[in-house]
Amino acid sequence: MNGNNGTGKSGTGEKISATIWCVTISKLVNDKDREEEKKMEKKKRKLQDKYKQRKEEKKLEKNGFVQQKQRRIS
Repeated sequence: MNGNNGTGKSGTGEKISATIWCVTISKLVNDKDREEEKKMEKKKRKLQDKYKQRKEEKKLEKNGFVQQKQRRIS
């Protein structure tokens, strides 16, 4: 068979356009996934930075540095 289903079309054009459609959709999905991944990485980095900052503040507070600093302000 040559792909002719009696409609006068060979069917290959439909298959090609369907393939292009699938590739386009998968590309869009992958792009969206990458964007989401970037957003999650950014949030993760932000949280890690906050955690490091809090950890550093606790260390300073333990040494009495922050308490002295607060006394100077007030």
